[in-house]
Amino acid sequence: SGFINHGQVTLGGNAIDADGFAISENSPTHLMGFRIAHDDLAQSKNGTASELIMIDTAAPTIAEAVGATHEGRDIRGAGFDSFDRLWALDSANDELLQIDVTTGSVLESASLFLGTNAIDITTGTDIAFRPDGSAVISNGDVFYEADLGSKTVMELFDDPSGFHSGLIYEPMSDVLITFEVNGSDDLFEFDSVVNKTLITTPAFSFNAGRVDLSEVVNFQPIPIPATIWFFVTALSGLLLTRRRRN
Repeated sequence: SGFINHGQVTLGGNAIDADGFAISENSPTHLMGFRIAHDDLAQSKNGTASELIMIDTAAPTIAEAVGATHEGRDIRGAGFDSFDRLWALDSANDELLQIDVTTGSVLESASLFLGTNAIDITTGTDIAFRPDGSAVISNGDVFYEADLGSKTVMELFDDPSGFHSGLIYEPMSDVLITFEVNGSDDLFEFDSVVNKTLITTPAFSFNAGRVDLSEVVNFQPIPIPATIWFFVTALSGLLLTRRRRN
């Protein structure tokens, strides 16, 4: 219910447009994001270049550039996985990117496939990680579960009336929170059976354009199945017994 307006984000003293925000579990006081450059003559929401930036949460209006500008990329969603790798979504080239947080360089780029077809990534997109480490992507009105290893997606559900450009999960739950920008800029939640509930309409009344959500994900270790635990315990006991006999 509380919203704080920190003011316009600046880079080198100049106001910027930014998107694709992400916070690492290992560095929760530094917000990573991307400056979005535009063709001023086109007056379009689409970006013409992207640049990795870092914002100290103690001074949230001042951004610091990290590395070079990526011409021709429009990075609109980002998130850190359980291995502290930064993944981002480029709507200009319809690609999933892995970004080096120290240099801003692209370590890996690939299309995401639904069956045999690569998906078209819109400017209303984001990537979020559940506490178990699995990835979910919003893409306009469609939500996908993503396998970042195979670069494939599986459709979870759609919301024909929505355009969801921000995405996070409630801590320790399977409840998805989204920021929808098709009209009134509302926050929604979707539960595990895809029931949609309005959380709130933020206090600001202007059209926010493309927005983002980000959170620190406290990843949980995957429990070892009982059968594997029994095998490891039995094997340890066997090795100890043999050592004593020797």
